[in-house]
Amino acid sequence: MANKSPAYNYICIITSCSLSNTIGYFIWLYFAFITCLIPVIIKYMKLYNLLKRFSGKLTVKLLITLVLILSTLVIFWLIIHEVIYEKEEAIDTTIINFVAGYRSQQLTAFMEVMTFLASKFFLIPAYLILISWFLFHQKKKTVALNVAITGTIGFCLVFILKNIFHRNRPLSPVIEPLNDYSFPSGHTTSGFIFYGLLIYLVWQSKLSKVFKFILSFLLLLIALLIGLSRIYLGVHYPSDVLGGFCLGFIWLTTALLLLHYLNNRAIFKNLRKV
Repeated sequence: MANKSPAYNYICIITSCSLSNTIGYFIWLYFAFITCLIPVIIKYMKLYNLLKRFSGKLTVKLLITLVLILSTLVIFWLIIHEVIYEKEEAIDTTIINFVAGYRSQQLTAFMEVMTFLASKFFLIPAYLILISWFLFHQKKKTVALNVAITGTIGFCLVFILKNIFHRNRPLSPVIEPLNDYSFPSGHTTSGFIFYGLLIYLVWQSKLSKVFKFILSFLLLLIALLIGLSRIYLGVHYPSDVLGGFCLGFIWLTTALLLLHYLNNRAIFKNLRKV
């Protein structure tokens, strides 16, 4: 005899019950629904009141930032869906083969320098120097704490996501093979967060706009070259790098916004005295 669907079995149970049992069942179901619904309504009202208070402070710049974060989050999810769950690697393979055609001894040496600028051997001392500068020289504990939080959680996000997705690295790297997982690119993510944070610090300083633009361009160029170096050296797929850029942007902008409102004042408020 064929198995009946759960819905069919459910209807049979209800119809086989006496009228009083059926009414009692629906009364129990009603109160269970209300019990679950009330907390949802309360949370909704709290969220509504919070958004109502927040809307008065919602600027065009903040709204654009939130839209960019959400858009980048969608792109990040699409990458995960295509390369992790659907195993689509055609575009990755095409780009890797294209980049491989431009390899040379001099360019490989340059890319190794770029990739070093986002390694743990560089970033950890760089963060410690930056934190120490604000903590001991500038006497700005909040700034030092914000930098430490942003960098530390960035490292943790990469470690967690790598061990969730378990994507293997490309098979033919130019440099020594790495043993950890591939997605997202840790160098790309951590590099984008660090150099993006430096760009933010530059724009909070009293430097002239010309120097701000020059420094920002150079720092952004370094972050982009770090991602390219990971593809060139054959240790990451292009989708790993793109995912790293997305993750770095999402966390950096989110961290700056969260710390801004948690501190209840402009983040790195006193930097203009630097």
